Amino acid sequence: MMKKALSLSLTLGLLTACGDDGNDASTGNESIGSADSVSGDGDGDSATDGTGDGDATETESNGDGDGDGDGDSGDSGDGDGDGDDGCGDENCGCVEVTIPAIPPNVMLILDKSGSMFSNEVDDGMGGMITRWNSLHNVVTNVTAANDVTLNLGAQLFPQYDAAIDFNIAACNTLATPEVLVDTMNGSNIIAAIPGPTAAGNMVGGATPAYAGLDSAYNHLASLDAEIPKYAIFITDGAANCRADLVADAVACGGDFACSTEVLAAWETFDDTLVTRVGQAFSDEITTFVVGIGIVDFDPNSGISCTSDADCSAFPGTACCGVTPNLSNCPQNNTCGYPFGNPKNVNAADELAAIAMAGGAPNLPPTGYYDGSDQAQLQAALDEIGGLIPTCTLTLDPAPAANQIDRVTLTINGANYGFCFDTMGEPLPNCSPILADAAACATGDGFYWSVEHTEVTLCGAACESFKTNGELDAAYGCPEGG
Repeated sequence: MMKKALSLSLTLGLLTACGDDGNDASTGNESIGSADSVSGDGDGDSATDGTGDGDATETESNGDGDGDGDGDSGDSGDGDGDGDDGCGDENCGCVEVTIPAIPPNVMLILDKSGSMFSNEVDDGMGGMITRWNSLHNVVTNVTAANDVTLNLGAQLFPQYDAAIDFNIAACNTLATPEVLVDTMNGSNIIAAIPGPTAAGNMVGGATPAYAGLDSAYNHLASLDAEIPKYAIFITDGAANCRADLVADAVACGGDFACSTEVLAAWETFDDTLVTRVGQAFSDEITTFVVGIGIVDFDPNSGISCTSDADCSAFPGTACCGVTPNLSNCPQNNTCGYPFGNPKNVNAADELAAIAMAGGAPNLPPTGYYDGSDQAQLQAALDEIGGLIPTCTLTLDPAPAANQIDRVTLTINGANYGFCFDTMGEPLPNCSPILADAAACATGDGFYWSVEHTEVTLCGAACESFKTNGELDAAYGCPEGG
């Protein structure tokens, strides 16, 4: 599902090449750079050309070990490691690095259409709240929980002050997101979107999903190409406001005098949306799709009716030809969608197709993530947050071949992987490396998600990394290596 692993910059903590000790009679465990007589510099050089960074005094074998000492004899010992820990030959580098968390860039694309404010969902506490209120509550929770681990931004569709009456301006959407992606951005997102009980000209409008996603995608594409990018698209219905139909309505004047053009823009499904989502995925932007109150209903199915009550099994529909507010129904005396909504489309099927194009479909039967009440919406976004790989890390530099079994990751005092220090003593609070992704599902620690270059943290190790923001990695050397 994910297209690339998180690429991380590394801050080098300690890098030492572990050669022999630079003495003519090497033992491999002493400080490097000891000189046979006066003025040795401690870097593995001989007495006659000591020019390195050691501090040897006028006694034998007392270089301070700052040089590397590759074991050259005679007058030319140049040295390339400090030798303090006796790690082995020059091909085995004892490495310690600090790996900071570099959060992925994630845009929230939020449906602010009229139906988000006119329909209600279960709030999980025995009450009913609007779909928007539910979404606002969950976005508040999600941004607070992921402020450190995700760089977040937000896009509304339509925009904050889009028209809420019969006007093509109900499709208006900002070409630049309300909140650009940034670190620690949760409070900015909550401040920029309508409040949980917003009313008046702050709420409502059409469902210009293409414009919202297009703006979000363009912003994500402008960011660092090395940082993974994700879009979380949340909507409660089929997209309308197709660009060519909006242009026709605008050219006409955009209001009641142009009812034919405005209705065409509102009541035609925007079938270009799935192509745009697929294009974004090919540009390495993965899209998760969440549906709120989506009904699996085909208006072309010809379900007969003589009153709206006959259509009660399909929330949000009414009996065409009976309810005055319905127009352009596929067939009178059948159940259909009301005025202003796309007529000839099954929203559930279309969301499933969009999710597939976005590269992150949910499991059947829906294919998208269902958020039909507040608890389901919270669970959906929590699950999506767990799928965005904040705990998949590239080790750079990667361990050498003879260090692979001696990699130790330390996160907030807990150790994972190789559970012994350089003296062979057991490390405290240490869990061994996990075998594979299956073990990761129930275990704590890490496994090699790409053999010997990429690790995925699991369980408590992942959660601690998200909170702590960095880990330390140490690559030891085999005994005698």
